[in-house]
Formats: sequence, C-alpha cells, structure tokens
Amino acid sequence: MSASPLARADEPSRSSRVSRHVVELNVTGGQDDVAVLDATIRELLGRLQLVVTHGPALDRSTVLARVSVAMTSVGGARVEVIDARDGHVVMQRTVPKEGSSSITREAIAHAVQSAVEAQLLDAEAPAAEPAPAPAAPESPSPAPAPAPTPATMPLEQAPPEALKDVVVEKPASRSTMALDVATFGGFGPIARGSGIVPRVGAGVTLASRAGVRPALTLIGAYALPFDNDAAFVSSRTSFVSIRALPSLQLVGFSQVAIDLSAGGGFDVLSVQPTSTVLPASALGQDTSRIDPLLTSMLTARIGIVPGVVLLASAGIDVDLSTRAYIVDNAGTRTEVLSPWRVRPAIVLGFAFTALGPAAFAAPDEPKQGGRS
Repeated sequence: MSASPLARADEPSRSSRVSRHVVELNVTGGQDDVAVLDATIRELLGRLQLVVTHGPALDRSTVLARVSVAMTSVGGARVEVIDARDGHVVMQRTVPKEGSSSITREAIAHAVQSAVEAQLLDAEAPAAEPAPAPAAPESPSPAPAPAPTPATMPLEQAPPEALKDVVVEKPASRSTMALDVATFGGFGPIARGSGIVPRVGAGVTLASRAGVRPALTLIGAYALPFDNDAAFVSSRTSFVSIRALPSLQLVGFSQVAIDLSAGGGFDVLSVQPTSTVLPASALGQDTSRIDPLLTSMLTARIGIVPGVVLLASAGIDVDLSTRAYIVDNAGTRTEVLSPWRVRPAIVLGFAFTALGPAAFAAPDEPKQGGRS
C-alpha cells in the first residue's frame, strides 16, 4: 500500500487486525479553507487509527470509505460518505455554516468522523466479516440510499420565510347589545277622588351591556277603568299609555343595578259620564282625548337567574295639558274628572333577555357572559 505523504496519518497499529483501514478523502471548493478542513478531518480520523489518502488507493481492498466534501458558496459544505465495500451511501447531508469558519469546519469534520467510525465498527465485527470483494470499478454506481438515521441526518426546520404567511386569527369580539322584553303591573292616583288606579303593561328594551349601559325602552300600559263620583254625575274613565324612555345605569353591582330614565309619551283618556238623575241627553257623548306627558323613572334591577331580572320602579308623569271634564246641564257645570298635572306611579315586573348577553351573569361566570 502506498499513499501521498501529505495526506497520510501516522501508520495505524491496528492495521494487522483490520484489513480496511484507508479512507479516500476529496475536498473541493472554498480554496481558503480546503487545506485547514483537510487537516482537521485527517486529525479526527487519525484518532481512529485510520489512514487518509487523496485519490484512489493502490490496494482497493484496504479502503474502508470514500469521503467527498464540497464547500458551498455560503460557507457550509455538502458531505457524502460511501461504503467502499458495497458502494452504498452511508451519509449524505448538507452542513450549514454555524458561527465562525472554525466552528463550521469542526462540524463538518465531526460529521465525517461519526459516519466513518460507524463503518469502522461494522468492519471490526467478527460475525460480519465479508468475503473478499472483487476490485471495485473506477466509477461504481452507488446503490439506492437507505433511509437516513437520526444520527446522520439533521432535522429539517421550516425556513423563517415560511412563517411570514402564518396568520393568527383572533377570536371574534362578543357583541354587547341585547334585547329584553318585560311585563309589569303598577298603580298610582290619577285625579282627586280616583283612588289608586291599577295598570298592567309590557315593554321592549334595546340595551348595551357595556359601560353605563345606555338603553331605550318602549312601554305600553293599560289602566283599568275607575269611577269618579260628583253631585248628580259620575264618570267612568280608562286610559292607554305609550312611553319612550332612554336610560343610563347610575349604580351597578354583580346582581343589582339602579337606572335613571327620562322620556315622554302620551295617554289616551276615555271618559264616560253616567248619572242616575240626569237624562242621557244631558250627559252628552263619551269623550276621548290625547294628553302629551313627560316621564321620569328610577328603576332598581335585581338579577334572579341569568336572563331574568326583577324590576321595581318609581316614576312621575307630568301632564303638559291642563283640562277638566265637565257636564253642562242648563247652565249648571259639574266637574266629573280633573286629572292631576303631576301623577306618581309605582311599577313592579320582570324582564327577560330575548337576544344577546344577559343583564347579570351567573355568580361563577364572567360579568359579560349571558345567554342568547
């Protein structure tokens, strides 16, 4: 066996036990780093008591592996290690540039050392002693590469550029608007002698569950008929109320809130005069009038379960018109109804969330939660 003196490591003492102890090394590209990389690889393989040559060895039966290192323009290297016994590719990988040139050279040399050492251990195994192989042709056709093992193939990672197309979608923001419906009953005086007049009604509210919780409520109510007695004449009165009430929350807690509303609307009063003394011709026809009013209410809302609220309100109606209902009988004027200009009322009821988040969350849920 003969090899170039510049490419030979120290004569191995184990050559008598291992017939294949020569590594053919070919380093190309990167003219400034070839000599240093060549010396680094020879030093590491020399620690395995292997002989490194440039070009084909004279005795092909002593060749363990053929190593090819092609330096790339970006500072890395393409490394290929071929088993000289059967020509299959032991390792084929690209070693990227990592840090300085010296660090990259060490990474390349250690990659070569790992692959060649695996071949050396396989050649030393007693049970795996191969039969003498015929001389290999000058340009052997390598067999299909086996699946790379984790020890010789680096884990590929997605390039940073691929991450630029990743879009992280934020969860859609939850609406704070809600639609409530309510039913209620109430009572309050209307005029002198009317007593406490009961009424029933319903309403619908478009409300925000954020901030001071602005809302707009439309209410319709019906007052049960009531009688008002005067001398010789009585009246039977009923009315229908329509209100539009914007509101804001003054105070809010986890299950209790207080709102202030101010708005307006109108009452449609129907008055029917009756008498047990005067004839019907003297009483005249039933009278209906529309009275505009301003309304202000203070409402306490108490959460019972999510989506169900108890309402308790105290309000005042201010009648913008002043009128009295009078029966004129032959010059004798008898007042049968004179509604008060300012009329208080108390209202109790329940509100139910029809759409959107509930007015109050359950004790173990976020405050903005609710059902729809």
